[in-house]
Amino acid sequence: MKVLDLVSTPDLAKAARVLHLSGEKIQSVAEQAVPLVRPRALFREAFTEERAGATVRINGIEFHSRVLTENLREVRRVFPFILTIGGDLEKAAANCRDLLLQYQLETMGDLILEAAGAELENYLKKYGLAKVGSMSPGSLEDWPISEQPKIFALLDGGIPVGVSLSESMLMIPRKSLSGIYFPTKIDFMSCRLCPRADCSGRRADYDPELRKDFGLEKRGLR
Repeated sequence: MKVLDLVSTPDLAKAARVLHLSGEKIQSVAEQAVPLVRPRALFREAFTEERAGATVRINGIEFHSRVLTENLREVRRVFPFILTIGGDLEKAAANCRDLLLQYQLETMGDLILEAAGAELENYLKKYGLAKVGSMSPGSLEDWPISEQPKIFALLDGGIPVGVSLSESMLMIPRKSLSGIYFPTKIDFMSCRLCPRADCSGRRADYDPELRKDFGLEKRGLR
């Protein structure tokens, strides 16, 4: 198990587009947000042990997802992870009387977390992974958020990076992400299987043909 202190910085060009701000104003928001974050990653090497139907066992724990199982069909080594930027930024945003600035800080936090994910993906290439895919519980109905505690069970409950789960399986601090990285031959992102049109966090275009390839249309999942 390994903890990484990351140096993730937000994509200011993307932030300017999302927030409709000029370069000078987006720089000001970044200067307020960046000192409040502590991007960290917790991950470990783990190994698939058995696959049956829509179930895959990893280090003795069974995960139930048709898409995850299919992605890991020929994969032996995987990397469960927890990413976080800490809780100081969301506390500052919550205490901000300026609602517009509050939204801007929250958005900047999301972009820093996204950058932390990219940094961790790049780090994992040291383990011989040429191309990396990932999935997170709750990103698709096929892998519900109720599976979240299983990721935490593989990672000491998230304690090494100060992340915990609420009763509703949401992570605390909120600006956190968990899931499994795995080697892949295709450019896999859960977004490509999700038909939701109004998602602000979309990172890839929806691909209905890929959704069919994973058998999700047959089950009527949305």
